[in-house]
Amino acid sequence: MNNFRNEIFINKDTGQVLSGKELEIQYFESKEEAHNRKLEGLDKRKKKEAFEECISAMLGAFNFTHYSETLKLMETEGAEVDSAFIFRFIYLTTFMDFDNVLRYGAKFRGKDKLIMEVKDLGEVMGLSRNHVTKFKQKLIDLKLISIDDETGTMTVNTKYCHKGKLKNSLKGSSIRVFEEGVKELYRASNSKEHKKLGLFIQLLPYLNVQHNVLCRNTEETNPAEIKPLTIQDICRVLGYNVKNARRIEKDLISITVGGKPLMMLHWHNFAYMYSINPRIFYKGNDIESLQSLINLFDIRVRG
Repeated sequence: MNNFRNEIFINKDTGQVLSGKELEIQYFESKEEAHNRKLEGLDKRKKKEAFEECISAMLGAFNFTHYSETLKLMETEGAEVDSAFIFRFIYLTTFMDFDNVLRYGAKFRGKDKLIMEVKDLGEVMGLSRNHVTKFKQKLIDLKLISIDDETGTMTVNTKYCHKGKLKNSLKGSSIRVFEEGVKELYRASNSKEHKKLGLFIQLLPYLNVQHNVLCRNTEETNPAEIKPLTIQDICRVLGYNVKNARRIEKDLISITVGGKPLMMLHWHNFAYMYSINPRIFYKGNDIESLQSLINLFDIRVRG
């Protein structure tokens, strides 16, 4: 061993000269680094698993909506897709199982077990027969769902949403949609209010990944560096005249889910900022940030 340590070695590729002792040190250092990386990987995996368990326990079941693809439908020429249709589609996806199959009826532990049939759509959506017929046909025409000719099974296109693990390629344009929150919003509204509720889907690309604030730099985690959207910015995103900014603001912040606001206005020294309730939409993976956000929306303001 001592002879090896005293030997001189030359790397033929780099020309670097090292003693056997230096090579030995490098070898054990690389082994230690590999071991540490393995431990870090295990720690990240455990933290992720713990986060998923906590988020499900606190907020219930969710799916990942790929909002960039969903919002493209509103820009598709001839599609005639408005925010009301988008909101109704998002609501329908809350009935998916892990195979993206729609289920309804025979509840067990809070989950629908029976296959949802086309005839169930009227009851599920709570719309008139004419509206349901048009809604179903548009879902098919836009390839949002497919219907099996033999079984009648309706399956949601995974291009627009899915349950389960989220691919890295979709992380920048997807968000958790919490099923019970969306169902409560839908069932507490009438068909004329669906357009207003669908506006929040249009705002999802501007939702900060950690703080749930509407902003321009959505990946920024440092609060001091976040650039919030103004109500005028929000009007432009939604296609409204900025002259109606305060009316739009009033409409948006008046919506509640479970007695709590869907959107919150934060005001300080004539500066405004808007955040979205994480009980409905949440992008991040930080359990402490999520808990803080939930607590913020749980505060009861008394006049």
